[in-house]
Formats: sequence, structure tokens, C-alpha cells
Amino acid sequence: MNQWQNIRYDVFLSYGGDDRPRIRELRDALERAGVRVFLDERDIRSFHSITGDIQDALRDSKTMLVYYSASFPGRSACQFELHHAYLSASRAGELDRRILVVNPEDPETGHLMPLEMRTHKYWRTWSSQRELAELVGLVREAVRRVDTSFSDID
Repeated sequence: MNQWQNIRYDVFLSYGGDDRPRIRELRDALERAGVRVFLDERDIRSFHSITGDIQDALRDSKTMLVYYSASFPGRSACQFELHHAYLSASRAGELDRRILVVNPEDPETGHLMPLEMRTHKYWRTWSSQRELAELVGLVREAVRRVDTSFSDID
């Protein structure tokens, strides 16, 4: 199927469960700005395969926004999502365009894995509504530069 027809989401939000309140705030701000967001707690269908729904959502997304807190690497679901998106973006030579990272632990980067994520451009988390609006603007601009959904998610 043509990638142009598959785009349902601009952003696939990936995060550790401990970060859920911050992610809801980010999701709400992104959606108010017109960004189509996948969020697992809302968009995974009841009585369906969670893994299948995650793969479908990734396949139908333009970018992945990772809220990469210190708890993120220890969550197998987070690693599953990042692994699939990372491989797809790497194969396409679009890692910097497709994988967007917010590092709430800044300036610490030791938890960012794979190692390329440490040198990969990341954004800081927000501490005010003005900073949240700036982050949303950066995400909107990054999404605007991507025309297709992820490929090769399997």
C-alpha cells in the first residue's frame, strides 16, 4: 500500500508509564495545535492485539516523539516501540527527521540508548506554558518536513 495513504498520525508518542501526566499535557497541547497524535491509552482498541495495534500505529505515523525519561529504557514496551521505529528510520536514512526526543533528565544523557540517541538532537522538557508552546511549535515544524509514514515496520 502507498505510504501516502497510510498516514493517520503525525506523531506517535512513546513514553514510560510514570510519565503519563506529562504526556497527557503534551498530547493536549499538540492536538490543540492541529497535530494528529497516537497515544496508547486512548488509541489501542479493546480486545485487539496490543502489539498489532502498536505496529499499525507506528506504520501509520510520520514521526515518533520519545519522552525519554530515566525510566524509559527499563520498559520493554518502550524499547519495542523505539526499536521498530529506529530500524525503519535508520534504513531510510531519516533518523534525525523521524525520531524526535524530549529528554526530561537534561543535562544527563546516560540513559539515552542506543548510543546514537546521546548525540542525536533532543529537546528539553517544559517548565511553563510558554516553553510547552515552544516545544509544540518545534514538533509541528519537524512533522511538516516529513511527507510519508514509517515503512518496514514488522
